[in-house]
Amino acid sequence: MSKAHKLKSMFPVSPFEIFKQGRNFMHQRDQFVGLDLLIDPFSDDALIGDTRLLFAPETNNGKVRIHVLSDSQMPTLSKKATFAVVMLGSEVFDKRAVEHKKHIQAVVAQLAAKEEPYVVLTRGENIAEIAHALNTPIKDVLYVPDYEELSAKLALWCAQSLSDARLALAANFEFVRHSIAQEFVKITSLQNGVVGGVVFIPGADMPIMTLNQIKMVLQIATAYGEPLDMKRIKEIASVIAGAFLSRTIARELVSFVPGIGWAIKAGIGYGATYAMGFSVIEYYSMGAGDVTFSQFLKSAKEDIIARAKEIAEERQESPASAAHKALSFTEEVASETKRLYIESKGKRD
Repeated sequence: MSKAHKLKSMFPVSPFEIFKQGRNFMHQRDQFVGLDLLIDPFSDDALIGDTRLLFAPETNNGKVRIHVLSDSQMPTLSKKATFAVVMLGSEVFDKRAVEHKKHIQAVVAQLAAKEEPYVVLTRGENIAEIAHALNTPIKDVLYVPDYEELSAKLALWCAQSLSDARLALAANFEFVRHSIAQEFVKITSLQNGVVGGVVFIPGADMPIMTLNQIKMVLQIATAYGEPLDMKRIKEIASVIAGAFLSRTIARELVSFVPGIGWAIKAGIGYGATYAMGFSVIEYYSMGAGDVTFSQFLKSAKEDIIARAKEIAEERQESPASAAHKALSFTEEVASETKRLYIESKGKRD
């Protein structure tokens, strides 16, 4: 085997592509993010204060414009706003406040016409009624009775609804970072589950899955404000080591359970990527970097294989169709890999 071929087999993705992706993520992080904060004067004071506290930009690329709504005139919305947050008071449904309700409806209609993503925050539990009155999808109306729910629900909404601005949001607002990092893990895990299940040429899936995992690590690092430097190389080496271990586990299981190799690879691809992603989040958010993902896989390898074999035997005895057995196997192997990682984290804590 030539040195070049040996190097390629040890490093299955192009270093240039890794660097290119890292620079791209840093560019996304430095993008402008603008927020129109629309305050109903009848909103709960604590809700207003908590929301303003959460949306205090940490960089010069973040800008928040505050609009206190008045029934007598429409707010002048920012032309460059990334999204809007509307804080709603319970008085909007008071029969004596018909004009106020109409004004709020007109403001929300203006946001919709501008195609600006927006979310409505309320301390009222009647979110279905609010969504109907404002002609707004119910997923974009959040019941936030206290600070903890406000922070958690708003962070999740930002991570799921503002996909093009995730890294810029993470750069400016600390409370969204964990949810955004989790979203990167979920997306990459699903992608690698699909790749593992549909790529049938032996070994052809590894460069794709490994690059996806490296991109995920770089996205998470960027979300937590980590620079693209030599430390990232060490973390990427751990990803590659983990990828080789995942491949070894899948190969051993394929020989044990013939006929549903695609399901085995999909399950391992999803579960291993999930475990990898959350180990990286743990590394950056809590400083628990002494146990890497590759070390976890090495220690859990026998448990993953043993449990996967048990699942395979259970599925083979099931009267379900072959396709259903394979899908069920994929889900359970992925779930078991995630469970073993969570257990290992608990032991370390």
